[in-house]
Amino acid sequence: MGKIIGLPTTLPEVPQEIWSRGELETKLQNLRQEFVAYQTQVDGEQRKIIAAIKATVFVADLAGSAIPRVGYHLQDWLEQILTLVLSETEIETLLNQRLQGKTLRPFQQ
Repeated sequence: MGKIIGLPTTLPEVPQEIWSRGELETKLQNLRQEFVAYQTQVDGEQRKIIAAIKATVFVADLAGSAIPRVGYHLQDWLEQILTLVLSETEIETLLNQRLQGKTLRPFQQ
């Protein structure tokens, strides 16, 4: 998958540092700027893949935060959630509710 969106084959070394709040904010701002610059270089298919990855990470984070609190068994919950499928009509209804009259962004089309 990394090849498809142009990621390096090896990950860079993560520095073992402790950052102050200001340093962390600066690093996050720099990272955000890198993402914005990268976004202008990708095509429509790559943007769709990136959107899918972002959604997957979001859901994984949500699941990781929610599961221990509500007492679900992780495997059972994942099986239940991953088998849910919305119909085309349900997806359109959901999208229209969320868009509130706005148009889709180019990477969402």
